[in-house]
Amino acid sequence: MIGAATLAVPRRRAQARSWIGPRIANRLEIAGIGILLIVAAAIRLDGLMVVPRLSDETLEVVLGLRLLREGGLPLVGYAPHIGSLFTYLVALAFMVVGPKIEAGRLVVLTAGVLTVIPTYLLGRDLGQVGGGSQMRGRLIGLIAAFLLVFSGPHIATSSRIAYSNSLTPLFTMLGLWLAHRAITHRSNRDLLLSGAALGLALQTAMSALAVGPGVALAVVLPLLGQVRRAGCSASRVGWPSIPLLLATAAAALLMVGNLVAYSLLFGAGTVSTSGNRIERYVGEDAWTLWAWGDRLLELLRSQALVLGSRTTEIEGDPSLLLSPYVFVGVGLALLGLWVAARRGAWLPLAVTVSVIAIVSLLNGRLEPIVPRLRHYATLLPLGMVMISLGLVWLAEWLSTVRRFSEVGRWLGLAVLLGTPLVLAAGSISAFREYETERLSRVDKHNGPYLAVLQAVAGSGPRSERLYLDENLNDLLTMSGGRMLSHLRYAFSVTGQEFDTVDLDDDALPVGRRGSDSRRLILRAETVPMAQKRYRLTPLPGEPGEGAPLRAFRAFPREP
Repeated sequence: MIGAATLAVPRRRAQARSWIGPRIANRLEIAGIGILLIVAAAIRLDGLMVVPRLSDETLEVVLGLRLLREGGLPLVGYAPHIGSLFTYLVALAFMVVGPKIEAGRLVVLTAGVLTVIPTYLLGRDLGQVGGGSQMRGRLIGLIAAFLLVFSGPHIATSSRIAYSNSLTPLFTMLGLWLAHRAITHRSNRDLLLSGAALGLALQTAMSALAVGPGVALAVVLPLLGQVRRAGCSASRVGWPSIPLLLATAAAALLMVGNLVAYSLLFGAGTVSTSGNRIERYVGEDAWTLWAWGDRLLELLRSQALVLGSRTTEIEGDPSLLLSPYVFVGVGLALLGLWVAARRGAWLPLAVTVSVIAIVSLLNGRLEPIVPRLRHYATLLPLGMVMISLGLVWLAEWLSTVRRFSEVGRWLGLAVLLGTPLVLAAGSISAFREYETERLSRVDKHNGPYLAVLQAVAGSGPRSERLYLDENLNDLLTMSGGRMLSHLRYAFSVTGQEFDTVDLDDDALPVGRRGSDSRRLILRAETVPMAQKRYRLTPLPGEPGEGAPLRAFRAFPREP
């Protein structure tokens, strides 16, 4: 009896230790991700509306405002090939934050921050492939998430520009993580959920289609292996079964049911619009081998800059490729792809090849990084996972090489701890340089636009009609954006009454209905002509001389 009791005590203590260990580890895991999410949100909030410049994103965001105010059940977004998910999320954002022009960018900021979670989860699970420990998996996941948090291209593009396809990396990474779980655990549920997640990604942008072939190949590979070993048909082997694959495809199709319904109701608008967009993006020599080769090289160059966390709006700058951060990022990512494939995890390599091949085939607008990273944005968080996987493998290899002896262990530890910090510091430094360069040029940031909005808000009631210079439509911002559209969007949000006027042909209604002046927003080039017809007084707080747009109160000139 005594012996049995004595033996039971250490057994209970061992059980307690095994129970406490995972519990503490899980809490630390959650705390670490929570801290990274807070840091990611803080970095992305700072300067959210200032840099980069507004693009034609306001044309998408205003649909959410219209949905909130007018109701309805839209099936598609701004174009027939874009789903309406983004519209509903923006409407929800307006409901939560109120009439704020930041609503659209807050939606993509939230999606950008949340992308840290599936990036961590995919890195953690890939790190355990091939007999890796939970500790190694968590380390790889945390490094990948850490690098994404401080990635300048991810901050500037996928976390700030309010496009529907800024949401794509969140859903594709979620789908990749679930697909990897499904493959490693032979989980029917995870495969179905992966199909649903990738369907949601397709809801945000047709570019998400490029992920599909890579995922399908990685999922089907185990089936093909079983067929080869068993020497029989696919219908007689195990996971994944043909019905499961069909159900997964159905789950993805269900997530884009609105796009399918729109095409059935109004014709094949989704397909035809996508085809027209592809023709416009690739140019006249779209389908020649040389043209595809040029686009492929351009995409590889852009992806190298992304892996090196170089943030830029400059197109085709070869000097950026010489950065040591680019060499380290690309080298570690390639090493990570090799390590994953060597351990039997073919998903990252299959998806990377699929995205690069399809995007370069169908899209010739790949530079500059900001804002065109959106067309292949999935490769950014996936690349961070590969960098992390390659880095941990390299550190382990250095610590086990016999000729390095004790020095190798310290060298491996230094590489493991120092490299993520150096890469993150280099990324933030490059991003701050990008911000500083944009802010040094008055036409390369949103400061003047925001100053005009503030000046208008403080110079009179919203019921006092405001007049916008029609020439503002020729003031381009970024990626098809036009200043007149941005102003119309802002005043639609705030409820400011406004109208557009062509000062070459039309006169302001100054003096009518007892009004001795009118507020007027002008393109800078129009100011001299307007000064000949009216006495202009700058509104308090407007951006002043040198800005691309100005805000005035216009009075009639005395005879």
